[in-house]
Amino acid sequence: MLHHAVDYFAFEFEIVRQSREPARIDASMRRRAGRALARIRWSASDIARFLGEFLSTPAHDVYFHAPHPPLSLRTFAVAARRKGVRLDRRAQWLFDDDALYVNGEARAWPRGARRAFATLANTRSLSARQVKPLADDALAALHDDYRHGSLHIG
Repeated sequence: MLHHAVDYFAFEFEIVRQSREPARIDASMRRRAGRALARIRWSASDIARFLGEFLSTPAHDVYFHAPHPPLSLRTFAVAARRKGVRLDRRAQWLFDDDALYVNGEARAWPRGARRAFATLANTRSLSARQVKPLADDALAALHDDYRHGSLHIG
């Protein structure tokens, strides 16, 4: 959400300014920015999404290490149902009633997996017993995080 405000703000201003001090953020720019930002209206869902994305965004120096080579979805599903899954120590999962926020990204709740994914967010792991009943689309979402290195088997 904030990036939309920034995009709007950038659109309102000259990108290249002719000035003796082109790096200066002058009073005129601050006034124009104030007027542009004052026109932005945030709904309750905008605020919720902003908070979820902002608070779950990893620090700029956080990197995940993808498995090499990664397991296929089918092999991952078998292993996850046998050993469970856990979040990488650097991963951040948050949620609200409407969405799941994974490392700065808002996602829809996978069908039928709200309880399991909320448990994963809160406890940072799911046992094999908790993974076993998950539907294919929920396992595909977990597999995607596994492939990016923010979720591990076991």
